[in-house]
Amino acid sequence: MIALFDFDSIIYSSTYRIVDFSTIRDWFNDGKKRDWMENEIVQMSVNRVCNMPTIIMEAIEETGINVSHSEYFVTANKQDIRRWVYPDYKANRISKQRSIRKWVAKVRKYLIHDMNFVIKSDIWEADDLVIDRAKQIGVDLCVIVSVDKDLKQQAGIHFDIYKEKVIDEFGEPVIDEFGNTLKMYRGLSIVTEKEAEYKLFH
Repeated sequence: MIALFDFDSIIYSSTYRIVDFSTIRDWFNDGKKRDWMENEIVQMSVNRVCNMPTIIMEAIEETGINVSHSEYFVTANKQDIRRWVYPDYKANRISKQRSIRKWVAKVRKYLIHDMNFVIKSDIWEADDLVIDRAKQIGVDLCVIVSVDKDLKQQAGIHFDIYKEKVIDEFGEPVIDEFGNTLKMYRGLSIVTEKEAEYKLFH
């Protein structure tokens, strides 16, 4: 089984809230310059991005799926074919995510140009590349790893990496040993051809 990672979703989740205001304030107080801080934020995000696949792979293998290797797909060009055909594509989402767009772009650029372990295209988005690769391999021979609901338009095995709170039998959030709310991946699901077709048209 091959794991196909939609790395766009991992980049966003790894970059979101990577540094809080108090950390930035401490940096200022320590005399750190803007360029240093920007580079530090990118490196912290990249480290988190690179660590996440290992954690996710462990969660996938706990389900009993034996993964031989992984492939990682990323959107290389923000002016991809969807925006060329439909200029307003994701326009409402851009305004909502304005605060992290800068960091996402920097992390994506770093991964593509400095690490060279991701598969990219200047025309297609990551989810398009994942679907094409799944069809090429055979949907029974791969697991699609993402949070993107659009990928559920492809029949096959999926592992949803969106984390949800774990709730106990009384409806209360479960707290871990560090006092934090315990969260778990939504995890494994099988999308049938009929379900995929329904999601495509609804």
